Amino acid sequence: MKAYSADLRKKVLKAYQNGEGSMRKLAVRFEVSLTFVSGLIKNFRQNGHIRPKPHGGGQTSAINKDGCEFISGLIRRQPKLTLKELCGHYEQKFGKKVSKSAMDRTLKKMNITRKRNAVRSLKKQ
Repeated sequence: MKAYSADLRKKVLKAYQNGEGSMRKLAVRFEVSLTFVSGLIKNFRQNGHIRPKPHGGGQTSAINKDGCEFISGLIRRQPKLTLKELCGHYEQKFGKKVSKSAMDRTLKKMNITRKRNAVRSLKKQ
């Protein structure tokens, strides 16, 4: 979800500072959550600004670049491997278990489909 605009943040803070209502009433008035209003005011009191916090970054991929290269080569040699088999080969090579879901997401990132012509798409690259 995108951060609320600086303009909205200023309006909410100014309304709170002017005593135009409680945090709950301001949340209803500006159509935001009570958590947003209280967090905004807390952030202003502690840090002196109302800028949004930076994005947390999310989780890192379970399979790194070396793993992707390994999987790509493995699929070139054995195109009919299932996700479960790919996970098994990956665990043997790198000593790290990965789920079928993680393997599927990695294959999608690499633009490798699990269709018959997957080998053809790899040869084109």
